Amino acid sequence: KKKNKFYCLEFSKINGFLLRKIFNSYCKMIPFYGNYLLNNKEAYSYLIESIQEFPNQIELTKKLVKAGFKN
Repeated sequence: KKKNKFYCLEFSKINGFLLRKIFNSYCKMIPFYGNYLLNNKEAYSYLIESIQEFPNQIELTKKLVKAGFKN
């Protein structure tokens, strides 16, 4: 039996209400700082969009279990 590993470096939506609200507020500032500090608002806007499209922890866990991962 193979022992495969899965490493995920993507952020996902936060399940906890309060922490999610704080993070969403922070996310609104990221493109501004990306533009101000690095003159690249688009890259940091894309980062926020990718986080919003990525499945939350529960959805991701279900997909990984369905794919055969156990831990």
